[in-house]
Amino acid sequence: MPTSQKIQEMRVAPREKKNAARSLDNLPVELNMSDRTPKVPKKDVSLRYPKDIKDAKTDYVLFQFGNYVPPFAGGQRGDNTKFPASRSKYESYSRSEQLDTADVEKVLPPIILYMPQDISSDTKANWNGKAFSNLGRAALKTASGGLNDLSKDFSISQGFDNAISALGTGLANTIPGVGGNLNLNDVTATTRGVIINPNVEVIFDSPELREFSLKFKLTPHGTEEAESISAIFKTFKRAMLPRYNAIGITKNNKKIAGGNTIGVPYMCRVNFMMGSDLHPYLPQYKTCAITAVSANFTPDGAYATYEDGSPVATELTVSFIETKLIFSEEIENGFGASF
Repeated sequence: MPTSQKIQEMRVAPREKKNAARSLDNLPVELNMSDRTPKVPKKDVSLRYPKDIKDAKTDYVLFQFGNYVPPFAGGQRGDNTKFPASRSKYESYSRSEQLDTADVEKVLPPIILYMPQDISSDTKANWNGKAFSNLGRAALKTASGGLNDLSKDFSISQGFDNAISALGTGLANTIPGVGGNLNLNDVTATTRGVIINPNVEVIFDSPELREFSLKFKLTPHGTEEAESISAIFKTFKRAMLPRYNAIGITKNNKKIAGGNTIGVPYMCRVNFMMGSDLHPYLPQYKTCAITAVSANFTPDGAYATYEDGSPVATELTVSFIETKLIFSEEIENGFGASF
């Protein structure tokens, strides 16, 4: 026969399971970095520098390119490439972050480069200081349900004082020579030696999209590598620029001829890799837009080429901006690849 303690545990267990299930239902974000781990492209379908980089045994950067997915185009692209239906607002927001590589790898092959010297990640948020007077604080407390606080911080006499002060400020601004730029603090400071307590509070404004740049110095060790470096540079430029002959698709699946519109540039996925897996110690990024591609063909301060005209060294800098915000739940709680 079960004891009273056992009966109590049996009663609590279903309740805990129910609460746990409810809390899981309320979680809007499911982070699964294994689903984001890219398949490493083979040598014959990718551009690489150095050409003999060992992708299975070393650290490197893998760049993948894909079509821009319009965020408000519904669940289907004009080329009939369907994406999974969104089950939550988070998934709906993240749907356009998926990399649509359909028919892109033939035009923009994946690129594998060595780890650059300067790898950094800046995650920023905007907080702004805003001033609230005692009256403003009381009004906001009232709006949030603290009706009693209004009588504490604001009285009828204070209201009259504020009205008189405002009237005095208005009259002072009409005096010739004043310039019409006096405010209440100017009046109280020059007549009473005090100013209104600003009651400054720091308020969260917005997160920022992450931006970053990667710089590579490419020195060819033969004709094949020189051609590969040139192709890498041109691939990044093609991905960054809009397409003139792009065919847009309207809501009714009617084609908009190229020339009337231009196509949005391709997107890029930047993956810091360790062998065939995402690097667990370096930050990962959501799909990015390329904002700048810069090549310095004289990085050593002098113009020098080989007999075939290829530069002795080229410094390539590519700048990116992430197309989606990252959220607190998307940061891995423990060891492993994370944003």
